[in-house]
Amino acid sequence: MKVLVIPDIHLKFWIFDRAEEILNTGKANKAVCLMDMESMKKVHDISEGQI
Repeated sequence: MKVLVIPDIHLKFWIFDRAEEILNTGKANKAVCLMDMESMKKVHDISEGQI
């Protein structure tokens, strides 16, 4: 199994589009994103249920 690891993106959301391309082409089977969700919630007004 190949896992795509996405580091803390620092608000570069285009990375998710690229990750989707990588997953769709089969270059990776799964993806994991390592980031500070609290910071993301503050910047984008995301509630707990959306994560």
